[in-house]
Amino acid sequence: MKELVITLLLVTTSLCNAGNCLVNGNKKIGDCDNVHVGPSQPLSIKTSGTFSGNFSRVTVWPNVEAFISGNTGDILVKPKAVLFFSGNSGSIRVEGTAELTGNSGWVYVAKEGSVTIRGIVDGVKGPGNITKIQGSIVGGVYTK
Repeated sequence: MKELVITLLLVTTSLCNAGNCLVNGNKKIGDCDNVHVGPSQPLSIKTSGTFSGNFSRVTVWPNVEAFISGNTGDILVKPKAVLFFSGNSGSIRVEGTAELTGNSGWVYVAKEGSVTIRGIVDGVKGPGNITKIQGSIVGGVYTK
């Protein structure tokens, strides 16, 4: 019984710590595979995952689910791609699906695209599906 408790405690502890990354200067400690430190670089996401850091232009390719936090330039979400974004970005073009919880420039939603805005954006336009969640701010207007 004592071994079972210790094993469960170790498993629980390891699960709770999974996904943490500490950046100290140029040294990365922990689960930092998709964490970028340093000058902005373009990011082309062709495999689903979580990405954090400073990036210039970002492209999320079809059949990819990407979670991005940090600071980015413009973002392009290709058809059949899914983006969950929290952070600061330039403009975002959504041809797939996006959920935005950070601060962004203008958002354009293509005909087949869909966006849910939970954060702050400079504005949103386009023929696609646009959902503004209560509490979001779009073009300086609070969504009630």
